[in-house]
Amino acid sequence: MASKHLHLIYFSPSGGTRRVVRALKAGLIASGLSIKEHDITAPESRAHTLSFNEDDIVFAAVPVFFGRVPLCLQTLSSLKGNGAKVVPMVVYGNRAYEDALREWRDILVRSNFNAVAAGAFIAQHSQCPDLARGRPNESDRYS
Repeated sequence: MASKHLHLIYFSPSGGTRRVVRALKAGLIASGLSIKEHDITAPESRAHTLSFNEDDIVFAAVPVFFGRVPLCLQTLSSLKGNGAKVVPMVVYGNRAYEDALREWRDILVRSNFNAVAAGAFIAQHSQCPDLARGRPNESDRYS
């Protein structure tokens, strides 16, 4: 059965990951599918279960902190994949994402998602704003 819903989940304390997800959303609008954003940045947003089904496609994006998934997401239990397809995404400040993408995929797979692709994206560094200043920008988007 073809998916009828796209879900964009993001954790974005400095806004860089949200900018990447919204650039993705702009490209996906032409699909005609229902697109729903889920911002899990605030602790209270992670207190509520987000449950998906095997017909859903989920893009799940997190920033990289020191080469890792943020600590508050490493034991995330509020996402229930139920066999949904997921595209794990990490956003890094033009330094390195090390094992964060694999770590995030593993977290999502443990939550019963089916990882079908993955991606790493550059955004302006949150602590050294001269690194990747203004990214993502127009040159990062493909038509």
